[in-house]
Amino acid sequence: MAQSTEKSVAKWPLWKRPAVWLGAWFVAMPLWCELFLRLSSSSAKQPFFTVGIPLTVLLTAAIFGLFYGLSLLLPAKWRYGVLTAIVGFCTLVCMVQTVYFRIFDTYFVLFSARALGDAIGDYDSVMWVNILRRLGYLLLEVAPFVLWCVFGWRKMKPVKPGVRKSLATVVASVALYVVFFVVLAVLPRGDLTPWHLYWNTLEINPSVRNFGALNSLRLDVKYQLFGGAVENVTDGPTDLPAMSKSDKSEPTPTATGTEPTATTPATPAFVAKDQVMNLDFAALAK
Repeated sequence: MAQSTEKSVAKWPLWKRPAVWLGAWFVAMPLWCELFLRLSSSSAKQPFFTVGIPLTVLLTAAIFGLFYGLSLLLPAKWRYGVLTAIVGFCTLVCMVQTVYFRIFDTYFVLFSARALGDAIGDYDSVMWVNILRRLGYLLLEVAPFVLWCVFGWRKMKPVKPGVRKSLATVVASVALYVVFFVVLAVLPRGDLTPWHLYWNTLEINPSVRNFGALNSLRLDVKYQLFGGAVENVTDGPTDLPAMSKSDKSEPTPTATGTEPTATTPATPAFVAKDQVMNLDFAALAK
């Protein structure tokens, strides 16, 4: 029975085979998250359409295609667990970056992890307010992962482990890597160009705009483990100020309807005093 099923699947067109479209679904999920992260953080200073879009697509497809190709060597139940953990982590990263950028106007880096952990208690209300403000983007980012959790297992059952399928997927991923490096090489070089950002330094905002949040996190981990230009990271807060509960409340309008103005505490006025020395001049004369 299993042999007849495999023979029938082998006769399907390439795009209908479970291994192919399941791999396409796996690769499309991080790209979907990157799309809405990019959309949520786009502005006049950071336009949506840049050369970073094809670079992000090529690099992300190459990496996740490699993951999927290697997973084809695993049994179905192990493969599903590994792929679910990978895509779940990547979805969480993009969701955290969506909210983090809304609060700090920069993306998260490992360099600021300690300070962020110290300050998360002071910024809790700000965080929840901005989660609500980005709720639409967050729901769109997590939707493919939820569908994967519901339907992925049963769709993965027909996909049997195979060295040929794995090798073909790995070769296709390597080809995408080659195309990425060719595009990277023909682009201009200089400070904060894609070539400079990929090989020499980590500036998180332009890195995410050129390679996506997931690839930037990979570069960040590389610099943290093996050293390099991560010490030059200046984006992202490294010493977050403490914020009291009263500081985080929204300003309330005054009775006249005008916006309240910020007041600074008055400094006490300086009062001049006579500087008199208590000296006994009569005794000194003697």
